[in-house]
Amino acid sequence: MDNQKQLRVLLRFISKYFNNLYLENAFVYYILFYKFLSDNLVYYSKSILPEGLELEEGLKNKNCHMRLLNELKYFIEPEYLFDNICYRNNSASNVLNELIRGFKQVQRTAHKYGNEFAEEFDILFENLGDIFENKQTEYILPLMGEIALFNFADTTLDYSQLFERIIKWDSNNTNRATGDIISNNILSELFSGLIYSSNLNVRNIYDGFLGSGSLLFNVSNNLGVPEIYGQERQKEVYMIALMNMVVQKYSGKHQILLGDTLSDSKFKNNKFDVIISDIPSIKEKLSFSAAGNLKANYNFNFSFNVRSSEWVHIMSLFSNLGKNGMLMVVISTNSLSSSLKSDNDIRQYLVSENYLDCIINLPPGVLSSSRVPLSILILKKGRSNQDVLFVDATNDFKLHTRKKSPTIDIDDIVEVYSKRKIIPKLSNRVLTEIYDNHFNLSLSRYVDTFDEEFVSLVDAYNRLYELDEYLMKVDEELQNKLEDVIMTKEIKIPKVFLSYARTNLEYAESIVEFASTLRGDGIDASVDEWDLKPGNDIYHFMESKIKSEADFVLLMINDEFTEKANNRTAGVGAETQMIAKELYENVEQGRIIPILWRHDDGEVKLPTIVESRYYIDLSSDDKFGENYELLLRTLFNKPKNPKTEVGKMPEWINDTTNHFTKTKTIIKRFDSQVEAHPEKFNYLIEDFFNEYFEYLKTFNVDFIGKDNASASKEIYESIEEYTALKNDLVVFLEKMFKVARYNKIDSELIIEFLSNIRSLLSGSEQFGLANFDFMLREIFLYFVAYALKYKNYEFIADLFYSPYYFEDYAYTSNDTKYFVDLDVRGRIHTDDILGISFKADNGNSFITPLGELLVRRVPPRLKRELLVDADLLCCYVSYMNKDKFGRKEWFPFTHLYKQKESIDYFTKLNSKKYFNKIKEVFDVDSADEFKEKVALTHDTLLGRRQVRFSNAWGDCVEPIEEYIDLSKLCSER
Repeated sequence: MDNQKQLRVLLRFISKYFNNLYLENAFVYYILFYKFLSDNLVYYSKSILPEGLELEEGLKNKNCHMRLLNELKYFIEPEYLFDNICYRNNSASNVLNELIRGFKQVQRTAHKYGNEFAEEFDILFENLGDIFENKQTEYILPLMGEIALFNFADTTLDYSQLFERIIKWDSNNTNRATGDIISNNILSELFSGLIYSSNLNVRNIYDGFLGSGSLLFNVSNNLGVPEIYGQERQKEVYMIALMNMVVQKYSGKHQILLGDTLSDSKFKNNKFDVIISDIPSIKEKLSFSAAGNLKANYNFNFSFNVRSSEWVHIMSLFSNLGKNGMLMVVISTNSLSSSLKSDNDIRQYLVSENYLDCIINLPPGVLSSSRVPLSILILKKGRSNQDVLFVDATNDFKLHTRKKSPTIDIDDIVEVYSKRKIIPKLSNRVLTEIYDNHFNLSLSRYVDTFDEEFVSLVDAYNRLYELDEYLMKVDEELQNKLEDVIMTKEIKIPKVFLSYARTNLEYAESIVEFASTLRGDGIDASVDEWDLKPGNDIYHFMESKIKSEADFVLLMINDEFTEKANNRTAGVGAETQMIAKELYENVEQGRIIPILWRHDDGEVKLPTIVESRYYIDLSSDDKFGENYELLLRTLFNKPKNPKTEVGKMPEWINDTTNHFTKTKTIIKRFDSQVEAHPEKFNYLIEDFFNEYFEYLKTFNVDFIGKDNASASKEIYESIEEYTALKNDLVVFLEKMFKVARYNKIDSELIIEFLSNIRSLLSGSEQFGLANFDFMLREIFLYFVAYALKYKNYEFIADLFYSPYYFEDYAYTSNDTKYFVDLDVRGRIHTDDILGISFKADNGNSFITPLGELLVRRVPPRLKRELLVDADLLCCYVSYMNKDKFGRKEWFPFTHLYKQKESIDYFTKLNSKKYFNKIKEVFDVDSADEFKEKVALTHDTLLGRRQVRFSNAWGDCVEPIEEYIDLSKLCSER
């Protein structure tokens, strides 16, 4: 395999070791750095060895040895060269010890022979023991073996490019807020061109937010600058920058220091000709010292509550800019129009003092490690121009047909800048417009980038005509359909014939009055009093009404009607004979409706032909109202409780997969059972979670004989299959917490349920437990989030401070177990395991696959922000009560997804009433005790900002004071 192919293989291999919990990134960099030092020495040795002399013999040769020391000014004994260490040892501990000896040889000889990087070696090698100790040794030998295969002494490959590519790869998997963004060659060349075109006498360059240092080292080498200075706040990144400087072989005067430029600038008394930087987007409050520096330098009255935005970072650099100096930085395009008052004050100052020289919007993808739109900001002192140049380079973006790598036409941009050209849709010079726009520096306000589209009026007219024709056709079709619907929905007026016995005049009048009532209510009622005329055939009249004309026949029954019907006498008898024939021929028919119209006390007597029929009793006032409604609904076929349509057969009937019928049955019956038997509330909870746990255990997956990629995929698929069961949990929690507003939850049932799941994590198989670890974390967060939603703070306190009882062979302590012991991230690395197969659509890795999956799965009724706040609450409570929890903490994997700048359970603490409701969640009795517990978090959350992902330096969990001013705690009613 040639060296270029081996390079690609090496990069893929190293990617396994970055951003995981097995080997820290710093350790991997040290291994690579030692490989460089070793191979660099081998390369120079071979170039000066006499022909026929082997390497190890040559290194022992006095003349060769001295020439080598004069050239490199450091030395490594042959036995400690990288490849010799790697091939000689099969013990990781021996390898680490020999690497440390090799580093110490480099350090000692560098001082002895005056190496220009001797001081940097002292810093890099000071704490090798800490860096190399407690490493999981099974990962070390494979890593070194793969690196050893690569030939760094190959003259066809520049090792500095390799090292920068590895750092750049690492930064692509981090977040821009870290300040550890690696500026690629395109950006370095563009910076170099812009500086060179300004005709400055550049004696020194400074970068106050150094990152890995690539931008500073590349620009300085391109321009041949004799002195460079830099400062970096993150120690690990600072160490990488020192290694990078050695690899880049910068030969001039240099001073690279560790410290925060905002609050502790190491160069506050220095002035520089050129300042460059890739400004980090670090979200944190401005420190007192940083606010004081800004006030002293620019009279900005910034308080501690001001965020350290990109503009604040810029001004901290600007104070170091010398007379006629040039400052050039990369910032996010969004910051050009940020609405913060402090940012706008800074923009107004730079414009009004004539320091703002140029803004260049960069095309997407030029800085491969950033996912946000970026711009270049150029400030100058001693400017002769009074305007500001805006350049839109967002469309000056090309893809090489073979390499598919992003680039821009640097020469064109440099020419536009140096000659301050005005080119339509590309660049413009303005000043007064900036004042008119209240110092909003968004480029679209000053460069018209809109491409006008030619529109043919003839084509537009033809299109409008076609649309008009189409709309007329649609309107006609809709009108026809509406008429059809109206005709279909038109209610048929039922025709009703009333059959009765003429008992007496008063009785007959009551029948006629009732018929009038029916007609008034939309029924076409008919009686002989109205429709039988003198001369009409009586039997024909009765037959036509009963058999054909009437939709319904109402038998108006009293005792006389029953007697005549049974004896077949008079008109009633004749009608009864006609009705009897129809009833016998169609037993199911409902046209003949018996109406009990008059009835004396005693047994109801119906005619024999209808005595088994359902009758309607209208014989008394107390029965008339309800039963008359029943009659009307029967005649109109509008039942009070209409029969529902028959639906489709459930698809799961033909599905052989488990649909968790037991949990679904409990959910279905929950509301009615709690309403009927409130005392059974906790029994239902116990039944549900017992069944839930039995179902959850079925998701156990066997990974024996499978590689990591296959195992990770099965873990992810197991979690996806579990979603149906999780949805049952969500529905049940919604119901449970609603009822819990007036019926207390027995929290011991929930703690037992969680403890049972935690016991599933007792095994030794990493992959076999990762899905249960994810499920347990998700379930616990749902409990806390729903309790927050329904303000059940007593329940949350029970979850936090009650003891848990579970079995775990890896848990050797006899201390009481609390909710923090549900977090097993130190033993089961679910985040890394998921990350093997669960990636973004473009193939990139998530900073936290576990956190990403948690927020993706949040049910709509719960909302993502509430889950994140619940996760953060678990974290804050664990740090406020570390002594109680045995110095263990809960890590909030979802904290990166926090969007709101407030948290309700902290913001509302200004209210004494609210504080008294929620104080048990924090296990405090008073506001003073709360403040004392918050102070316990300062070292980690406020000082060192340690609660973060190792691959996301800037996105730390915010200190509690970010969300509440402790001086206002309980200050309101």
